[in-house]
Amino acid sequence: MSLLWYKATAISLHIYGSLTLNPAMSYTFDGPVYFESTETGNTLFTAGISLNRNSMYFNGAGGAWALMDDLNLAGKRFTTCAWQFAGQ
Repeated sequence: MSLLWYKATAISLHIYGSLTLNPAMSYTFDGPVYFESTETGNTLFTAGISLNRNSMYFNGAGGAWALMDDLNLAGKRFTTCAWQFAGQ
């Protein structure tokens, strides 16, 4: 499933599952991003796009996200490996 979000406005973004970005895309959203899931197996692939404009929240009892590439957030960098974020 693809998401086409053209000239949309939002205060926050809620993602129920995985996120895959395309390196050719322009990402300018600056609100908080909420990853919501109660399942394991979710993935996060940023394709080198910096998400340093966003506060990120991972929510969901039992939910887990695996980083598929480097994650850059406001000067902090998480690298590809066995990272798993589990919601509480």
